[in-house]
Amino acid sequence: MFSDVIGAFVLSRLGISINELLGISEGRLIYNTTSKIIHLFLLVIIILFTNARFDSKALLHAIPLMLCNLSSIFILFAQYTTFIDNGKYSTFVMTTICMLVINIVVCGYTEIVKKSYELQKNQLCMQEQLAKQELYYQDIIARQDESRALWHDIKKYMLAMENLVSTKTRPEAES
Repeated sequence: MFSDVIGAFVLSRLGISINELLGISEGRLIYNTTSKIIHLFLLVIIILFTNARFDSKALLHAIPLMLCNLSSIFILFAQYTTFIDNGKYSTFVMTTICMLVINIVVCGYTEIVKKSYELQKNQLCMQEQLAKQELYYQDIIARQDESRALWHDIKKYMLAMENLVSTKTRPEAES
């Protein structure tokens, strides 16, 4: 409803009478289209600010959407004024439908690009984490090998001392 009020306000300020906007005419078509584009614009803004992970990058992702919406409103208004001058209703209807479709496609495409970017970012983080874990486990394996070698040497020295003690060569065992 808020987008409808904003659409009516903007179009009335651009010189289209309220009677044309609310009647059964081309003005009603441009009013509905403008309101829907404003609605998309407001949805993008609301989603940005209510998102739990809001950051400055999210705002940068939304700028193309906002520019697309604003340019669509301008194009529709320009087409409407051309329609008023020339009376080509079919061109006006096709332009209006095309603007709606373009806005919806751009919104969808931007969302796909954003998800792809997040997926690549997560994949890179997982690869870095895997590399760190591999280094950690390699370090643990190296330390275990050191410990095994040390225990092997200790057992070897203990066997040598036991052998020297058993053969009663005390000075050599002490050394």
